[in-house]
Amino acid sequence: MTLRQRFGKWRHTQQVKLRFLRLLWSEPAYRRYILTWIQSQQRDYLLNRPMPWLAFEAVNFIEKHRPSQASVFEYGSGGSTLYWLTKGCTCVSVEHDKDWYHKLLARFASQPRIDYRFVPPEPGAICAEAKAEDPNCYQSANPTLHGFNFHRYATVIDEYHEAYFDVVLIDGRARPSCIMHGAKHVKVGGLLILDNAERAYYTAQTSHYLADFEAHHFMGPLPVISYYAQTSVYIRQR
Repeated sequence: MTLRQRFGKWRHTQQVKLRFLRLLWSEPAYRRYILTWIQSQQRDYLLNRPMPWLAFEAVNFIEKHRPSQASVFEYGSGGSTLYWLTKGCTCVSVEHDKDWYHKLLARFASQPRIDYRFVPPEPGAICAEAKAEDPNCYQSANPTLHGFNFHRYATVIDEYHEAYFDVVLIDGRARPSCIMHGAKHVKVGGLLILDNAERAYYTAQTSHYLADFEAHHFMGPLPVISYYAQTSVYIRQR
């Protein structure tokens, strides 16, 4: 990439950010997040100031409904992992990306309340026709991961008995499969958190696993990126 191309890319990025800031300012409900959003543009912000990469409104809701000293299971690791630990929670976290896993592992060296596991995808498709929306396929929609399955990744939570965790966060790969396995492990009154829930295929074939949950949907801004996304928080009723 030439210097001119790099400058053009940087300029376009800044223009996108400026338009997004104007959008936030135009909506009174989101103005209070402007400063935090600007700060989140710093490198590794979510790790240095531990925060889940979820819609701001969802994080506020979780703060109010999260049990104190909760037991947490999460698919996908990062700022959320450090956030749970700073709140006195115990956490089991599975990560499929080797480089990201080792980057975070160093930060957890002095943390006794985390069980952090590297669980990469396995070669071989489970379904003859890979369908990311089918939870029984254990398939990621990412085209670079076609020909791999996330069965071992999604089923780690089955090592624990049903209704074991106060919180299950689904923010990793093969999310329909993670919903299928994760929902039954949430305690009554506990939370199942699904990020990027605006992607309808996550729940197209898994909504029946959430039948015992009360749904709360939060579409809005979140840190780092310059667009809105939806975080859905489900509270188990029975």
